[in-house]
Amino acid sequence: MHLSNPALNTPLTEQLATAEAALATYQQHREDWQNKAAMVVKHQQAAEAAESSAKGFKQQARAVLLSMMGKTPPKKMAELRAEERAAYSLAEDFRYLTTELELARDAAEIAMLEAGKAYLDAKNRTTQTLAEGRMQEALEQLGGLLSAMSLRRMVLQQPDQVAMWQAQGFDSAVAVVLAEVRKQLEQRLEQFTLGMSQEPILQALPDDDGLNAASTISPLQLNRRRTELAQRQQEHAA
Repeated sequence: MHLSNPALNTPLTEQLATAEAALATYQQHREDWQNKAAMVVKHQQAAEAAESSAKGFKQQARAVLLSMMGKTPPKKMAELRAEERAAYSLAEDFRYLTTELELARDAAEIAMLEAGKAYLDAKNRTTQTLAEGRMQEALEQLGGLLSAMSLRRMVLQQPDQVAMWQAQGFDSAVAVVLAEVRKQLEQRLEQFTLGMSQEPILQALPDDDGLNAASTISPLQLNRRRTELAQRQQEHAA
């Protein structure tokens, strides 16, 4: 149980489950995008290799033609030209497939970004609920601190103390006490925050790879990318 109060812990548990499911969905989309991106690179390299091979056959054919000095081209010339055409055709096929894969890759990236934003929203809701619950629990256990603050205020209300804190710009003993407590809390908060990485909920909801892009892209930018992708898909299909 993350919160001692069942009434507070129930919605937190539900939100955590939702966020974990959103994380799993995001990770699936990220893997899909990574696979498609790798396939694009692979087919681009294959197309470049086919084009390079075609250029090699073309250069060989020209060399043969020059060596003949106007004589009837031999069978080797025809074979080289056929190899050249086949290589260029293969490169064209790879380029066409690469374009399809690029469209699929970009669609997968948009889906990944959308899933990432959904996960971050779910994570933020969960973290907020946890923070509010912990704050409520902490406020219910302030007896010792309030007792100490009350005693400190009584001391500060003595005539010899009043002149001192008034000279420092405070308008009440309570303001002095709150300033002292705030200073202590700020110092300890910095130290405590360093250990928050061990918080179970934060460990269950990590800032995974690629989420920075999802956190910075706006809904307007996502809509623009979807529109541009749809236009490219139509042009490719035409």
